[in-house]
Amino acid sequence: MNKISFPGGEELQKRVEKERIRLMVKASKMYYIDGLNQVEISKRLRKSRSQISRLLAAAKAEGYVQVTIRDPFAKEHALEDSLVEAFDVQEVVVTHAGEEMSSTSDVAFAQTAAQWLGNVWQDDDVVGVMAGKTLNLVAKHLTVTDKKNLQFVPLIGGWGKKGVYWDANSNTRIFGERLKSKIWQLNAPAIVNSKETKDRLLAELDIMEVLTWAKKSSIALIGIGQVSDEATIVETGYISRDEIQQVQQRGAIANICTTFLNQSGQAIDVPFDAQIIGLSGADLRKIPYVVGIARGLEKVPAIFSTLKGGWLDVLITDQPTAEAILAYHQQTTKEEHGK
Repeated sequence: MNKISFPGGEELQKRVEKERIRLMVKASKMYYIDGLNQVEISKRLRKSRSQISRLLAAAKAEGYVQVTIRDPFAKEHALEDSLVEAFDVQEVVVTHAGEEMSSTSDVAFAQTAAQWLGNVWQDDDVVGVMAGKTLNLVAKHLTVTDKKNLQFVPLIGGWGKKGVYWDANSNTRIFGERLKSKIWQLNAPAIVNSKETKDRLLAELDIMEVLTWAKKSSIALIGIGQVSDEATIVETGYISRDEIQQVQQRGAIANICTTFLNQSGQAIDVPFDAQIIGLSGADLRKIPYVVGIARGLEKVPAIFSTLKGGWLDVLITDQPTAEAILAYHQQTTKEEHGK
């Protein structure tokens, strides 16, 4: 049977296609240039919203719309993507706080971290807070939030018999004051002289209640400590240089909460485990959203260990540190494969 053809059929198809493209481009200009939403465009063009949505999608797919993003943070974003891919974390925030470690760059870094945190809080969050000078500075640069029923709780006991301005209780208090939120205080030292003393303190109802709330944290904010004679845990006098050397001999290169980690990010036993009052590594693993905030080239092995062990959901660091972490990762990967 002969095929029936209509005169001008090809021309008709061309006109139909031409009109489709014209409509597609017109809808795209209204959306991307004039700033109209899909409902407004559908009314003007007398098309359904689903038709407009398909036209806009087709315009991008067929190359009539090309999106160009001018990214002033391209280098930082590239580092963030590389770290997310290397360590399978949810997010990495790389700040440009300056090449040198200084009080000015410390403040710039803290301001960026504080701004990021301001976009993270949710109503009814219980936020666990660690000790650390960086966290202390971040807390001081927070701005008031509109989130309701925030609570802040320390994740570890106090540092030093004279007290320090950046221990977990102090940091927790500043977070609460800045955000006008409820706080808890853990009235116990971070390390006691025996397991028996620890057990007696943990039996106190007030201390037990605070640690129970700490375990309920929906977010944990932690610093990342290196294991060395210059580590803050040594500076406070809680651990002697002899004790820190014993920990190093066991392979520890990082410290988070009450836990020490080796280069692979695995928790290791230390002689004073049974004397530390605060959340353990196992407790930290159960917190849904753990944010590590740390910078400095001397901390690169410790940060690497923490990332390698999967202890963090988010890392906030600066550009030089991020670059050094990636270089350290590449070097250790080569060594592991004997290259």
